[in-house]
Parts: sequence; structure tokens; C-alpha cells
Amino acid sequence: MPPRGVKSPKRQRQYAKIKQSARKRGASTGRAEELAARVVNKQRSKAGETKGPAKKKSAAKRSSTKTSAKSTSRRAKPARSTRSAGAKSRGRTTAAKTRRKSSSSSSRAKASTSRSRSKSSRSKK
Repeated sequence: MPPRGVKSPKRQRQYAKIKQSARKRGASTGRAEELAARVVNKQRSKAGETKGPAKKKSAAKRSSTKTSAKSTSRRAKPARSTRSAGAKSRGRTTAAKTRRKSSSSSSRAKASTSRSRSKSSRSKK
């Protein structure tokens, strides 16, 4: 059954087709219905067929004068190119950083003390 707002035959056909293809891919009936409803609702929203706010403009249609009027602090900053695609995000907490630093420094300290002990035992022989 298509979403409540779907009244046009076009959207009903679209819903049925998406649901059928999701079932062929192995999705459960409930999941297939959910996927189909989401896609149909998204398409209706973009086409302005819903009661909600007007459809969003694409970046190409926006005028450049609006962008230049924004202050520099409000503009989006360009993405860094120094990070690789698989790099971890910067979302670590300070506690996690501290734990990481302290654990690595303590392991270094342990390694250096064990080395110095082995050197001193060799020199005594």
C-alpha cells in the first residue's frame, strides 16, 4: 500500500516497482515497503507535490550575490586535502587523547627501563 499522500497513478506505479525490485534483491516485505515509501515521498517532495515547504533549490540555481553577501565566518570552509579518504575523524575527546598519550608514553618508559636493565646486567658480567 503506497504512502497516504500518494494519489496519482504515476506514484503508485513507482511505489510498486521499487517495492518489487527491493523484494528481488532480498529485502523483507516490510523493509521493501519502507524503502519504496521513502523514495516515493522524496520524489514527491522534490517535485513540489507535498504540502510541506517548497522544494529545495540546487546549488547551480542559487544566485552568487547571496553567497557574496554572507560574512566570511558564516561560509563553509573548504575541505582539507591532507587527510586520506580512510582517515579517522577529529571527534576524539580530550580524555581519549590523554589516555592514548599516557599509555604510549608509559609503554616507552617500560621499554627503556627494561633495555637499561639488560645493559646493566651485561656490563656486570
